[in-house]
Amino acid sequence: NILFVLPGKVGPGSGPGDSVNRLTIANSIYLESRLGSIANTSPLISKITTIKYGNKNIKNTQVWGVSAVFPQIIKTDFVRGIFFTKTQAENGSNVAVIGQSVSCLLYTSQSCI
Repeated sequence: NILFVLPGKVGPGSGPGDSVNRLTIANSIYLESRLGSIANTSPLISKITTIKYGNKNIKNTQVWGVSAVFPQIIKTDFVRGIFFTKTQAENGSNVAVIGQSVSCLLYTSQSCI
């Protein structure tokens, strides 16, 4: 089972994200502390943006910011490589997990898998 907690308000003409209140990392840490070993928690921020590598750009790419436990919450299969670690996240390491489509578009001179 998965539960998403979204900012917003309830009422006619309103929905998730309609509120000026935003969830913060502190909210995620609080939920994690309250749930303990019952469940994994991960904040998630989503944005459509342009990603760049060298002289290549891919416009309108969905980018998610998540925590290191995300693959334990949402089943994630990897063709190659691994997800970033909790230590990398805590240290602010520059890491990214990319999908096959992005890999093929960015790394055309190499095997994209």
